[in-house]
Amino acid sequence: MYGAEANDRELYKWLGKVQNREIALPRFQRGEAWDHSRICSLMNAIIKGLPLGVTLILEVGDKPKFESRALQTAPVEGERITEQLLDGQQRMTAVWRVLNDNYEDGSYFVVVEDFDSEEPQMAAEVIRQSRWRKKDNRRYPLWCDKPKECLARKMIPASLLCPTKSLGSCNYDKWIREALGNKEGYSSADEYYELKESVKSTVDKLRERIANYNLPYLALPSSTSEDVVLDVFVNMNTNGKPLSQYDIIAAQLESKLGMSLTEKIDKMKTEVPGLQRYSNVSELLFNTESLVQGYSPNQAGAWKFDKDKFVDSWADNAQAIESMLGLLITEGVTDERLLPSVSVMWVAAAIFRMNPKDVDHQGLMKSLLRQYLWRAFFTHRYEKSASTYALQDYRGMKEYLGLRFAGENAELKAPIFDDQENPPFEIEELVQAGWPKRKSVVSRSVLALTGHEGARDFATGDDLTQCPFGDRHFHHVFPDDLLSKAGVKNRSIVLNCALIKDATNWDIGKKEPLKYLAERCKWASEDEVRGRLASHLIPIEKIQCGGYDDMEPAARKEAVAKDYDAFVQSRAEKVRAKALELGGFKAPASESAALRI
Repeated sequence: MYGAEANDRELYKWLGKVQNREIALPRFQRGEAWDHSRICSLMNAIIKGLPLGVTLILEVGDKPKFESRALQTAPVEGERITEQLLDGQQRMTAVWRVLNDNYEDGSYFVVVEDFDSEEPQMAAEVIRQSRWRKKDNRRYPLWCDKPKECLARKMIPASLLCPTKSLGSCNYDKWIREALGNKEGYSSADEYYELKESVKSTVDKLRERIANYNLPYLALPSSTSEDVVLDVFVNMNTNGKPLSQYDIIAAQLESKLGMSLTEKIDKMKTEVPGLQRYSNVSELLFNTESLVQGYSPNQAGAWKFDKDKFVDSWADNAQAIESMLGLLITEGVTDERLLPSVSVMWVAAAIFRMNPKDVDHQGLMKSLLRQYLWRAFFTHRYEKSASTYALQDYRGMKEYLGLRFAGENAELKAPIFDDQENPPFEIEELVQAGWPKRKSVVSRSVLALTGHEGARDFATGDDLTQCPFGDRHFHHVFPDDLLSKAGVKNRSIVLNCALIKDATNWDIGKKEPLKYLAERCKWASEDEVRGRLASHLIPIEKIQCGGYDDMEPAARKEAVAKDYDAFVQSRAEKVRAKALELGGFKAPASESAALRI
């Protein structure tokens, strides 16, 4: 590695540095991640002298590049920090905690089958014993803390093997005395002293093996730039879920915020209605701030923006995000799983940061953003290069609104409002769009549109936009079984889907449209049923079909396929007409009639 020096270091020296807090973690490091099986494997490798790989540290100069935090359960005060551990946190934390016996849910022991062996470490095995507390607050099983019972099981507490006595949670000599008990319990004094010598020798050999175990490391000099350090760290990180630049930025911001960013975000979730329905709030915050400061809404932009400005504008960001979510919910996009493109959240929140005081200016801004949302949903604009295009559209809308707020005439130059450059989806694209669970932009856009229309349950009439997403079900308007038997292949498409309640979906089951519509009309007026279907942009006249059971097989297949095709085509026209209206697209003259539907 360029600029890094390879070094050897015994484990007792590592532990001494942890104890004195000479070595710490950069704050962007995640917490512990290893389970007890990996910890046992680690300790067994150390006792048997097997290699564990190379650790990576960053030497800390006069001015640390990154905020530090102590290893889990290690002292938080001590000497000046001289090293930050970039790679090896899990190993070092595990060794520290095992040898200090401070895992609340378990204790580690070394099982020694033969205390008379010349090399007990070769046959020894590290195991974990689960621990728990009862109402008396005692830690069970009690035998774990009784030396005599441990020795009877041929088990030595791993904490007894800590190479520095001051670090160990057990007193070395005292434990051996208590484990052996009184001399009177043995057949002779010789037997007692022989066992004592065997146990002491075994413990000494194991302690020596741990103390002198070499854990080599590479050291990046303090002169290494931040960018290089972070690149090296991300590349070497071997966790199941590697850290991203967002994680690192979040950790670095904590010192400026004066608290955990996670805690800050959790607090925001309780204060901003609806935010809990959307994930990755830190990414939303960072990308919004990137746009406001003129950078692309991505990891590169988040790394560049001024962190002090971000901290100072926390309240403004929270207010803008609340306004943005209010807009989404008003437009019927009440859950991230119904959101066609997450990019619109960053752009809308950044525009809301303009925060005009004049009510007419606020109205203009919201009207523009509504059109922006539906254009983003019903075009291919954000399917690729979303960050670049989001920045372009944000700049165009911001410039336009700024001039309008100042009382000047302005031309809207945001590319997303160019019908030629970003045309709306064609009818055929809507017809071919797959089942919404596949998360395509087109499919989610159609469902979002039904949310805008106030989608209601077929049976109960309940407003589905107010129901938790988990209480709703993707329903085939023309039953999948009916279409399958008719040989229709293009049946699981978004235009044959309606998001309704689970109970209603199960009640309808495999019934043809005419039957389940008739059942609905027994309990509600025909106008009410029509209204419920219209809220899904379903043309009721195209599903008032059925009676297939009385037809011959060939005729039935033809009738089902014909009725289904007519339904899909009609619904596609309704969906596109509504999308053109909401997005403010300039429809061709041939489509003007559709816009009046």
